[in-house]
Amino acid sequence: MSKKFEPIKFDIQHFAEEGEKTFTQEEVNDIVKSRVADEKRKKDAEIATLKSAHESEIEAKTQEINQLNESLSGFQDSEKALKKLQKEKDGIESQLNEYIQKEETAAWHEKLKESGVKEERFDAITKLFGDEERNDENLAKLVEQYPEWIQKQEDTPPPIGAGFENNTPPSSNDPFLKALNSND
Repeated sequence: MSKKFEPIKFDIQHFAEEGEKTFTQEEVNDIVKSRVADEKRKKDAEIATLKSAHESEIEAKTQEINQLNESLSGFQDSEKALKKLQKEKDGIESQLNEYIQKEETAAWHEKLKESGVKEERFDAITKLFGDEERNDENLAKLVEQYPEWIQKQEDTPPPIGAGFENNTPPSSNDPFLKALNSND
């Protein structure tokens, strides 16, 4: 035998307060502030939970960023050093080219001198011919076209005994030289 229980019916409104509850604006503001603060605390808690869960990943990425920044700084320093060395190299190459140019010009002037060109014409002829054009063939053409630029050989007497078959220089025992050098 089982007993059956019958539910008792009752009116919930019986326990409610009579009349409607009205709120002032201040009470509404307090309720809203309270709910917003509750939501903010929930979100802050969620953020803190997520942050703590990924804190090691964040720290690893931060270290990776720092290493990349250091590498970039080292690269920039290396780039500055490379630019400085390149500038020094360019300066040295410029000095070397200038030296080579002076040497080539000096050699050309020597060749001009050997060809009998007047010294005051050296610079003009050097400017006239480029580096590639400074050769014996062009020098011969120049001498042929501009004979006035060539020094005339001074008339110097031929050496003693020139024209004789015996071209040996005179000795101190030569009677002719003894007679010339004597003071009597």
